[in-house]
Amino acid sequence: MAPPDYAIELALLAVTIFAVSGVIQKRVADRIRDARTAVFVVGFGILPLLAMYLLYFNALSTSALILAVVSGIFFMGGDFLYFDSLEKEQVSKAYSIGIVQPLLVIIFSVAVLGEHITTLEAVAGAIMIFGLAFLDTEKKRLRRDRKMTPAILGNMSWAIYWMFLSSSIVSSGQIAAPIIISRMVGFAAILLVFGVLRNRKTERIRKNTNIKRIALLGAATGILDGAGNGIWAITVTLKSLAIASMIQLLGPFIVIVIAYLVYRERLSKAQAAGLLIAVAGAIILAIS
Repeated sequence: MAPPDYAIELALLAVTIFAVSGVIQKRVADRIRDARTAVFVVGFGILPLLAMYLLYFNALSTSALILAVVSGIFFMGGDFLYFDSLEKEQVSKAYSIGIVQPLLVIIFSVAVLGEHITTLEAVAGAIMIFGLAFLDTEKKRLRRDRKMTPAILGNMSWAIYWMFLSSSIVSSGQIAAPIIISRMVGFAAILLVFGVLRNRKTERIRKNTNIKRIALLGAATGILDGAGNGIWAITVTLKSLAIASMIQLLGPFIVIVIAYLVYRERLSKAQAAGLLIAVAGAIILAIS
């Protein structure tokens, strides 16, 4: 069964927004460290979601409310863990480990939400995963790199966040209230954790940092992240979260290309080959 109209387009738009936001996050994390970056991203991400909430507000049942609240905790956890790795690694490397998240969400979407994927769609997803495997060809120490462990755990936490949030959206039949509640709970939790961590030596802002410029970049990446999450949530109501998660597999490649242009992070021949393979998979998915 083909995904509803615009589901793939919406997912691709959200993935592109996430990728651009992710590249900006690297610049922010490099200057003001991981915890402050998380505060910016989660906090400013409230703004586009608040606009959605004010336009489409409806009350939530107690169960949907609880699911949204729990999702916010896992969203916060994912941000802190991921930015810990991002501060220490290239954005292309940290972001590439994000394959963990869509794979878990795909399994959840099919097993719990009852979404269906065709054989051709499954093949397309497998091709994209195969392309992602090329990311590791020149990074032989990836599995033993302890700096990447927080990023792996962070993506697992984000996957759980989407499991709870999508369950809240499905049970309530709406997007706006669950996602704004989730984000605000995550922001409150992140402020609490930041208050505990603010005196860490590693949290000192780097010298010669243009605070105004970094603050603007922090606001921009947060707003983009919030908008991406709002668009992504629409795919849940279209019963296309599994398909959207396959599209998400393209995210690392978009980041690799942007990071090469912005930060001059090297794009190896193997990564370029993997990019072409993944794009081929995405084309198959789009026409299936």
